[in-house]
Amino acid sequence: MTQLLRDRIALITGGAAGIGEGATRVLASQGAGVAICDRDEERGIRLAAELSEKGQVAAFFAADYLDPDSARAAVT
Repeated sequence: MTQLLRDRIALITGGAAGIGEGATRVLASQGAGVAICDRDEERGIRLAAELSEKGQVAAFFAADYLDPDSARAAVT
């Protein structure tokens, strides 16, 4: 597989489930490091661990983007 996004970082909001999870997986498979931001800690942690086990760079950050303080904390 090509590494089109090698040395890039992607921050994916809602990245632990649904379309966000799909985007997370595609970006990671293309070589991007992924910062998974989501309210669902269990799914986010599990997805980050799964990707890391495959040798991909992934980290989870708990965030609720309906709460401005939570959103700010996720990106600082």
